[in-house]
Amino acid sequence: MKDQLGFLEVLGKIANVWKEQHERCVASASDILNQLKEFADEGLKGTGGEPGDGLELDLLEEAYQHFMARYDPLYGGFGSRLLYPVW
Repeated sequence: MKDQLGFLEVLGKIANVWKEQHERCVASASDILNQLKEFADEGLKGTGGEPGDGLELDLLEEAYQHFMARYDPLYGGFGSRLLYPVW
């Protein structure tokens, strides 16, 4: 486990990349955002094929409600509250 980086080391590396390759980071983020938008648009419009090929909004709503009911606003995340001991 000696090869693993600590959290502060990872943050330091991210900060260095942001400083040294800022334009590249912004361009990459823009590309990713555009791809996600295209993916979402395709899902909402459907593929033009068979009915039901598009994104089912009812299914998305059900998934949203499922995860919102399990979200822990105090500690964050979706894990069991039993995993967070109160000291």
